[in-house]
Amino acid sequence: DLDGDQRTAYDQALAKGQRHLSDKIKTENDFQVRRHIFSLLQELKQICNFAPSRPTSAKTEALMDYIETIAENKEKVLIFSQYVGYGVEKLEELFKNNSVKYVSYCGGLSNQERDQAIQSFRNDASITAFLSTVKTGGVGITLTEASYVIHFDHWWNPASMWQAEDRAHRPGQKNKLNVYSFWMRDTIEEKIKQKLHEKGMLIHSVIDSLASEVIEEAITRSEEHTSELQ
Repeated sequence: DLDGDQRTAYDQALAKGQRHLSDKIKTENDFQVRRHIFSLLQELKQICNFAPSRPTSAKTEALMDYIETIAENKEKVLIFSQYVGYGVEKLEELFKNNSVKYVSYCGGLSNQERDQAIQSFRNDASITAFLSTVKTGGVGITLTEASYVIHFDHWWNPASMWQAEDRAHRPGQKNKLNVYSFWMRDTIEEKIKQKLHEKGMLIHSVIDSLASEVIEEAITRSEEHTSELQ
């Protein structure tokens, strides 16, 4: 569940967004309305991670419970977020404040810095977490040292999540891989999960890959009515 600060921020953003969309639906075409809708969805999804200007949230409380257990067992975890400001950067501060040993693997790093992050995670037993955005760390690397994957939030495309999990679920993985996904109850995250489930998009065998445009098309005009965002 959202914490108090998140719930207040979420409800305020939703009410403001609904008023804005009510005006735009009357004056703009479908494409323009979709842009406004997905802008609002992004804002709501970010609040599901953190309330504005808050360093912790309901998700970080759950995350730290997992991290503590993983570290105590001397195991390693990959943590993915689609966001930098409302994801990786805030988690970096959280880990620093709680003495969690981690490496970051995000856009803006040089090739040398990326290689160093990978080698440190692989070879330094004191490092527990590999923290990355889905786009940066979701392909092209092998991290079988991790026996846990945590999706702090979710890309529109579930296949991107599976690609990220495959960083650990590759030849050479000797341990059982445990994957956790954080979805916030009574929010747009829960709506998205329900929609993906209805379309069969959370089942690996249904699709090999999806584009975000496919997810957009899965939302019908009637579902775009602002009441469906509640």
